[in-house]
Amino acid sequence: MPGWQDTTLSSPLNALMREMADDLHPEYNELPESHPDVQVLRAECMKALQAGRRAAGAAKAAQTRAKNAEKGITQVGLKGSTKQKRWASELRGAMLKAAGGDAGFASLVEHATASRFWIDNRKVPWSTLVARFLAVKAETDAAAAEAQEIMSRPSYGVDPGNVRRLDALYAVQCKLDRFLGE
Repeated sequence: MPGWQDTTLSSPLNALMREMADDLHPEYNELPESHPDVQVLRAECMKALQAGRRAAGAAKAAQTRAKNAEKGITQVGLKGSTKQKRWASELRGAMLKAAGGDAGFASLVEHATASRFWIDNRKVPWSTLVARFLAVKAETDAAAAEAQEIMSRPSYGVDPGNVRRLDALYAVQCKLDRFLGE
């Protein structure tokens, strides 16, 4: 008796092959495992098993996303490894819950996309993070406005004073990037 027809085998693939052969192709029961028709049956059954596993995985993922959405946990917008994003999303979700609807915290969430930021600052109170962020962000916004003003002047050129000021303004932007862990 060929291996795929042996009912003592517990392989899901062999069980599905036996089931399909009994239902659709009873004549396959007499064919050896190496026969091309049996090989086609094996390929069809393998595809069906894989599709079932993918569907089960997708359903489980949707269930996890729904459960996490209730807790305020989402990995959307986070950068980092899978484990970092998972951990950071949990940390960020807990802080989000503690912060309520604070606009400053919402702005921080929008800008802090590095998982490392949330992991490194996991012990810092959300209000302290927001205060630090808003201070650096205000400095950066002022620097950006000054840079725009310098570059919009009709006399803008390669003036050493302009270059020094733009370098200083770029350093302020780098300060925000460092604060956010990017």
